[in-house]
Amino acid sequence: MDNHADTSRAPSEGLNQAESIQQMLLLLRAQQVEQQSIREQQRATQEQLAALASMLSRQPSPATPASPTIPSLQVPRIPTPTTTDPPRRAPKLEVPQFDGDTQKDISVWLNQIQAQLMVNMSECSPQQMYAAVMGKLVDKAASRMDAFNSQQMRAGTWNVDALLSELDRVYKIPQKKEKALRRLQNLKQGTRSFRTYLSDWETTAVSAGTIGWEDSAKILMIENGLSSDLHHALLPIERPADLASYIRLVHGTADRMEAHRRYNTTTMATTITGNSHNRRTNGWRGENSENTYHSDRSGTLYPRHEV
Repeated sequence: MDNHADTSRAPSEGLNQAESIQQMLLLLRAQQVEQQSIREQQRATQEQLAALASMLSRQPSPATPASPTIPSLQVPRIPTPTTTDPPRRAPKLEVPQFDGDTQKDISVWLNQIQAQLMVNMSECSPQQMYAAVMGKLVDKAASRMDAFNSQQMRAGTWNVDALLSELDRVYKIPQKKEKALRRLQNLKQGTRSFRTYLSDWETTAVSAGTIGWEDSAKILMIENGLSSDLHHALLPIERPADLASYIRLVHGTADRMEAHRRYNTTTMATTITGNSHNRRTNGWRGENSENTYHSDRSGTLYPRHEV
């Protein structure tokens, strides 16, 4: 019975061994196929490297490079300027610098600046115009416009018209007021009528900015410019405190003086004419022929008996 068991186990073991051998053969075969594929890839790579080396060997040596043919370039000819096509002028202002001296008349300088901007810099950008004008401001003027310039830089506007307007506001308008005030202080009636003098005074006072002044200050300035005759005629009269009443008083006094002057002139002319006629006809020399009339400071003649 043991012999029969051994006999049945022997074919089973042999079958297992056969299967193991077959698996090993399949594994070896797969390895051979994989190695064959690797060798083919290596062969293909070697062929590619050989082809590349062959291509490199056929290229010319770097020591003797082939000289490529460069076509000649046609440089365009730049036309020279003619008298009909002058070169563009440099963007600059041919005006003196302004240092902010209030004794200098800025009106002339601003007019020069505006003329130069139109003539020399008409084709320039606003930034160039603005920089050109700012470049003419030095010392006090540059410091005075520093805040305005900083504002323009932050806004990025570079408005040259605004810059000129600011210069006009800061310098030109105050200079006009100062000039008008000096003229107002020295304004005199002279031989003019009070009406003409007052009209001149009022126009100058507006330019000098005296709108907010007290009436007493205006009255003193008007009185300071009156003619000596009118001033003496007003001395005995009490002066009103308000300007309107004072002007009415001076107007009335001046009109009465003018009417009296015209009357005296007419009377004197009539008397002289009559005396001349008597002398021609009768040879009469009356007491009025000499020292009959006297004159005041203004030259107005009065009959001697009115003294």
